[in-house]
Amino acid sequence: MPKKSLGLLIGAVLLIAAAPAGAAPVTVNLRIEGPTSTLYESPVTTDLIPFHFTSGADTLDHTCDGQAPFGTSSSPVPTRGSAIAAAPLVTTGSFGGFGPSFDSINGVSVAFDAGSGKFLAEYKNGQFASVGACGDPIANGDDVLFAYADGSEQLLKLSGPIAAAKGQPVTLHVTDAGSGAPVSGAAVAGSTSASNGDVVVGPLPDGVNSFKATKTGTIRSNTAKVCVNTGSTGLCGTVDKLPPTSVIAIKNGKRYKKKGPRSLKGTVSDTAGIAKFQLRLTARPSTRSKRCTTFDAKKVKFVKQSRCGAKRGSAFTVDVKGGQWSYLLPKAPGKGRYVLDAIATDTSGNKTLERVTFYVK
Repeated sequence: MPKKSLGLLIGAVLLIAAAPAGAAPVTVNLRIEGPTSTLYESPVTTDLIPFHFTSGADTLDHTCDGQAPFGTSSSPVPTRGSAIAAAPLVTTGSFGGFGPSFDSINGVSVAFDAGSGKFLAEYKNGQFASVGACGDPIANGDDVLFAYADGSEQLLKLSGPIAAAKGQPVTLHVTDAGSGAPVSGAAVAGSTSASNGDVVVGPLPDGVNSFKATKTGTIRSNTAKVCVNTGSTGLCGTVDKLPPTSVIAIKNGKRYKKKGPRSLKGTVSDTAGIAKFQLRLTARPSTRSKRCTTFDAKKVKFVKQSRCGAKRGSAFTVDVKGGQWSYLLPKAPGKGRYVLDAIATDTSGNKTLERVTFYVK
């Protein structure tokens, strides 16, 4: 091999070996709220990319990897700046000691206003950012928000089922994105949220229905989408064959002393929405006993049943809000062996059963 070619090959190998290892791509939920409307809201996948404004006086590439001087990461990582740089946006602004400062997004001015103190404030997972966009690492599933505000406003979050039956009203839930506390007085599709944050909308037409929560002095919420299905179809016409995911907040096989848990809790979720959720609690006083008791929600007590068996107990319906469920027993369970079933059915008719057994000694 000629010496020149050999030298080029060796140089290329050395360059590859010296190149820093790239971080894995991450996908985040990017949202940009302008002064009067939402300018962008969509998942964005990004990697170790430089930040640059797409228009204006500064369109140069700037390092935006979470390391000094903008952040404290020990290695290059994707950042909130990487996310906004990866989105299909028209941006102008300037790059300084704190990273990017924006003048406009998609032609809408978001420049600092001395009169109101508003600028394009930055948030991650409901919290006001303590560092600039190029110093804040991001992970899969993070909520990344840029909003025209002064940074003191309450940030609204809107949640609810992603699917609903045709002709039925739907309950959405408005909370503070930072604390999770319910927010009253927020407007959603002509209705107003109650003291517990609930707001009823509908009945809804076929297809995907989109909602946002707004309230004077706050930052408008994310978009909550509710799809109305008909028949046995899944999410907006797709066939749904996946059962709900259910978790009981009691470890299977757990042993308690003297008293068991009075408050039963857990989570349940499904892409098509939960149509029905039930609990079934049975008890056997001792290992020698052939008779069991089952909790009767109407009588609010344990009642006798003829024989013990996995499905011989009485199931009762429990409300689910925001993917969370709970039920308070009249008193803590006494000595015995208990079987708790969580039975979830989604809007497509798929059913799942989660079971845990616990003991009180």
